Amino acid sequence: MATLFYAPRFTPVDAQGDPYPGATLTFYAAGTTTPQPVYSTAALGTPLTNPVVANAAGSFEPIFLDQSASYRVILRDASNVTLFDIDNISSALTAEEIGRGLYTRTTGEISAGI
Repeated sequence: MATLFYAPRFTPVDAQGDPYPGATLTFYAAGTTTPQPVYSTAALGTPLTNPVVANAAGSFEPIFLDQSASYRVILRDASNVTLFDIDNISSALTAEEIGRGLYTRTTGEISAGI
């Protein structure tokens, strides 16, 4: 089973609001520098290159993670400068659990306008 990767704290623009063309997302097994595969489909049949490279607009294609694994993710710009390094990302989180981690309101509260 797979889940679509949503990068926590991911800001694909610089301080001026410009994208990072050629930026990379590198995926490792949590707590290591051992590359961990990521995939282009939920069926986990087609691995992506690792690191995954942003296009000229600074956008990344959909990235699917194996739910049985935990990841370390590093975002670097095209000059290989680390923009963030986040460890112990569990791909088994639901969208609501991810939202709770990023926001102080639940999706129900947001829907209700609270």
